[in-house]
Amino acid sequence: MTPHNCRWRPEIRQRKPGETGLYLGIVCDTNELVDAAYAAAIKAGGIDEGKPADRTYFAPGYYAANVADFDGNRLEFVHKAWNPKRHS
Repeated sequence: MTPHNCRWRPEIRQRKPGETGLYLGIVCDTNELVDAAYAAAIKAGGIDEGKPADRTYFAPGYYAANVADFDGNRLEFVHKAWNPKRHS
């Protein structure tokens, strides 16, 4: 995975009670890159908050994985099938 394959996209939302960190969405160009980013985050000590899977309750073609760190910061790795591919 390289910076050319994923893009940072901060999400703005209200914190839930007890949350101390931020929520950051990282857009990946493929489902496989979502899987790789999730695996790397877990290997680095991230806490599973949703294994890589289709999230059809959001939309068809929405594939994502979620992790958190011990401070409550949350990451979502996401591939949306309708997003255009980036050119390297």
